[in-house]
Amino acid sequence: MKLLLKIILLVVIYFILFALASGLFATGTTPPMTAEQEAMAVPGMLVVALVHTLIIVQLIRMSALHGWRLSLVLMLGFYGVTTFMSQNESLWFAPALGIPYEVIPGFFLSHIPVVLIFMPLAVWLLGRWSGEELAPSFVLQMPVQEWVWKLALIALAYLVLYFSFGFLIAWQNPELQQMYNRPEGQWVFRQELLIPWQILRGVLWGLLAVVILRMLRGSFWSVAVMIGIYFALPMNIYHILPNPYMPIPGVRLSHFIETASSNFILGLVVCKILLWRKA
Repeated sequence: MKLLLKIILLVVIYFILFALASGLFATGTTPPMTAEQEAMAVPGMLVVALVHTLIIVQLIRMSALHGWRLSLVLMLGFYGVTTFMSQNESLWFAPALGIPYEVIPGFFLSHIPVVLIFMPLAVWLLGRWSGEELAPSFVLQMPVQEWVWKLALIALAYLVLYFSFGFLIAWQNPELQQMYNRPEGQWVFRQELLIPWQILRGVLWGLLAVVILRMLRGSFWSVAVMIGIYFALPMNIYHILPNPYMPIPGVRLSHFIETASSNFILGLVVCKILLWRKA
């Protein structure tokens, strides 16, 4: 019951921070929302706050770290998956979606106050600000050449998942195809540009896994599932929110199913690659 009350309090705090920061860093001109979209905004933000809080709580409970070290790892890792990885994708596909470039800095900035304030507060409220630090279950120490081939393999795995799930799930939705059909933005789909970009993102996913893996305690599968959830939900739960640049709920649902499922599998694969040791 005590933990439940703390989680409820953290959800409320996250919701308030999220709402304030979203308004504070809104930049440029965005299309107005319909009355139906406005009605969905608050419930959607509550769902985002709940999902993010539950994942953060579980990461804290599985962590070997305490205090500021734990807070800083959570700040870096959670900002990476919730904002940096999603908004660099928005930056790439902006011409095809009709997103003005002047609004994109606000996308990157809006979550910074949330992680800066919320993470140390959550660590303190859950009683992990002080105490004896334990050793993480997995130590990621390997030669440079091993880092290189493992990150390359992760990038390749991400590339396969990205294109296969994108084609088999998202691209089967005619409304989604129509949404990306702006003639001035079709250069973003050129394979000689898109493939190197996604390879880079695959490497970044691997590095984000390293940030969190180095602090977790648990069995391989408990940690791998946690990383899968960490990759899948924090970024993609945003699809529940009304979005003037992606206004059709069915399109957002297609993207959610596509990316949440592929990212969850990616999390498992990344853990298997990073933690593999030659017998």
